[in-house]
Amino acid sequence: MRYGHAEITNEFAEITNESAEITNAIAEITNALASKNRRHRHDCNNLAFSRQRNALQIFGR
Repeated sequence: MRYGHAEITNEFAEITNESAEITNAIAEITNALASKNRRHRHDCNNLAFSRQRNALQIFGR
């Protein structure tokens, strides 16, 4: 089947839109992982400070 200019343009537009949807989905996943990583680091820091504070209390400082 031969495609005319309009059909090729429409096909390209469809592919471009699908590519944009995929890119947006990847961005959402990346942002979710970054947010989870920030929360995890925050939780780890809180745990480390808590342990340090407990250790200082045990040794009377």
